[in-house]
Amino acid sequence: MYPSIIISHNIGTETMIGKLILEGFDKYNPDPTDDLYDQGKHFIEDYLTYDYSFLCNRYFNLPTTEDILKDLEVNYG
Repeated sequence: MYPSIIISHNIGTETMIGKLILEGFDKYNPDPTDDLYDQGKHFIEDYLTYDYSFLCNRYFNLPTTEDILKDLEVNYG
């Protein structure tokens, strides 16, 4: 059963291709004393939620959909 779990959940080390290293993204670390914080892992987890508005706002400082709608209401209200 052990090999089938590794295959079905894709958790074997042989499936790892590389590591995502993001410079300057460690500012999102909730615990600065945590040496094991991996900004690449958290970026991919946020990406896989398919919430692109949150992702772009958090990592790329773009406005959220809510912010855009508020701006439209103020300017064209």
